[in-house]
This record gives sequence, structure tokens and C-alpha cells, in this order.
Amino acid sequence: NNISISRPFGSIDCKYTIDPTLTLFPSSSRGTRIRSNVKLRTNVGTINADLTLMCGAKENTSTTLPRATLDISSKMGTVDVTLRRPSASSFNLPIIRLFASSRTGSLSILIPTNFQGFMVAHTKLGRLTLSSSVQSSAVVLREDMKLKRVFIGDPVVMGDSRWKGDGIVLRTIMGSIEVGYADEENVG
Repeated sequence: NNISISRPFGSIDCKYTIDPTLTLFPSSSRGTRIRSNVKLRTNVGTINADLTLMCGAKENTSTTLPRATLDISSKMGTVDVTLRRPSASSFNLPIIRLFASSRTGSLSILIPTNFQGFMVAHTKLGRLTLSSSVQSSAVVLREDMKLKRVFIGDPVVMGDSRWKGDGIVLRTIMGSIEVGYADEENVG
């Protein structure tokens, strides 16, 4: 899947099911930039995205798991993202790579309960709130006034080698960041 929506003015409200095993269209730009399965952009407006990741219609014969790269950004507006993925008992869960940002707006991110990976959250004027459920399964690796780096999930799986699992990067200059699980009623 390759979904790209860009609006200079106006909100984006969408709900998609993503199959990261499908081949992305060739890039029209030069270089080796990371290609996104979902890219949502607005200059002025909110983004509300409900994204479900599939295990894949195509059988995965490689040793690497399918990766879903999601890039969601609003310059002036809030960003609300709900991520869903099959239950933990499913084979070959797609790896989540989420980049979400807003210059002047809050971020509210709901992740699947089987998320296991790093989250880096950066805000200059705002605060980071983890729901009590996420907080109970998070290990804080670094925390200061503007930046928080945590591992969500079982820290035993971190290992010593380079991390190849789930990852989230959240950034806002002026706004708060809230992170919870997708099956929770309220984040904060």
C-alpha cells in the first residue's frame, strides 16, 4: 500500500487498512529515502487517522518481518492517530515505524497493545502523558524537560544488537503529547 494525502488547508480524516507486504510503487525522487506506506500532510488543519495493519495477503518468505512506515504531519493542527494490528498470537506481525509531528498542535497516539519497541517524544512547550497502562509497561531510558525516550513492552527483547522492531518518533514544538493503547477509552 502507498497512501499519500497532502492538503495545504483543511483537515484529513481517514481510516485505512494497510498491508505492508505489498510492493510500494517506485519512487519518483532520487536517493534512498525511506518510503512510507502512509504519508499524511496538512499545513493548516487537523489529522485524524485510524490505521489497521494486516499480517499480509502475500506470504512472507524472507527472514525479515514486513514493516509499515507511517509519516503523519500537520504544521498547524492536532494529530490524532489510532494504530491497530492483529493480536499478539498472530504470526509475522508487521513492524510499526511511526513518525508523527505538529509544529503548533497536540499529538494523541493510540498504539496496539502488542506494540514492543522504542518511543522518542519531543516537545518544547507541552508535556508528555502516558496512559497508566502504557506507563506500567514502559521503561524510561532518558527523560528531561523536552525529551523522553522509553521502551514499551518487555525489556528482555531489547537485546544488545541494533533494534529492528517497532519504533515511534513524536515531535511537537508547541503542544502536548498523549500516548495510550487503542483499546483504552481515554488516554490521559
